[in-house]
Amino acid sequence: MPWEHAAANRLGNRALNQDRWGVAVEGELALAAVADGMGGHPRGELAAEAAVTHLLARFRADPAAAAARPRAFLRDAVEGAHAAVVAAGRAARPPADARTTVVVCLARPDRAWWAHAGDSRLYLLRGGEVVARTRDHTYVATLEAEGLIEPREAAGHPLRNYVLESLGGSEPPRADLDESPLAAGDVLLLCTDGLWSAVPERLIAALGTAPELAPALEMAAAEAEAASFPHADNVTAVALRWRSPSPGGGRSEEEAAEDTADAAEDADDALARAVRTLREALAEHERGEG
Repeated sequence: MPWEHAAANRLGNRALNQDRWGVAVEGELALAAVADGMGGHPRGELAAEAAVTHLLARFRADPAAAAARPRAFLRDAVEGAHAAVVAAGRAARPPADARTTVVVCLARPDRAWWAHAGDSRLYLLRGGEVVARTRDHTYVATLEAEGLIEPREAAGHPLRNYVLESLGGSEPPRADLDESPLAAGDVLLLCTDGLWSAVPERLIAALGTAPELAPALEMAAAEAEAASFPHADNVTAVALRWRSPSPGGGRSEEEAAEDTADAAEDADDALARAVRTLREALAEHERGEG
């Protein structure tokens, strides 16, 4: 399959996992979605499940429509997911004002489109760097964008978890839509705040150079969980990367086995470097507080 995709999910130190995710692939078109049920409202897990289920079903029902008008498809799909969350909350017993953040990405080999509401993020990673990411719909992100607080103040701000946009509630969200061309080897990372708030951005950037996405995501999620102990949130990350079919036909079994062994060794090295990066950042943080 030309699209390489992987996911990691951790419970953290929570009694309930309110994160949901999904990936669907139709030919050269892929859709990935992540939702983080909001703990300040009842039945966040119900909201996240309804949102992701709707987005995947809509894509699978008509991938041609998604390919023809990607931005319109995402806008309508997010609005439909909002309605699905509201309906799920009303059908619950007792009824619940369930809400969730969401980030959803539609990608083909040369371009990606995405939409989000809340503080679940999309990162576009290229060559070990973050070249684009979504802007959180939070009170603190608004203060930072307006120059009222410094970036270093955001992490400890008392209202850092106050989300301004979400699916659910009486009003549909004002979701942001964006797009970007893709280069060979680009990684699209979708994640909840359980990941991005717990690890330095340079570790997230390093995921873009991982030879294999699955072990890299698992290691990053585990490190985020450990770094936030004993108050770790649910941690969810999903990644997409287009792998072009090799020209000129297939390879021998021996060549394939050698490539697999080399990739595994490279992955171990990349993960070890990522872990060292995180631990160095944590040590710097602890020295700064001392």
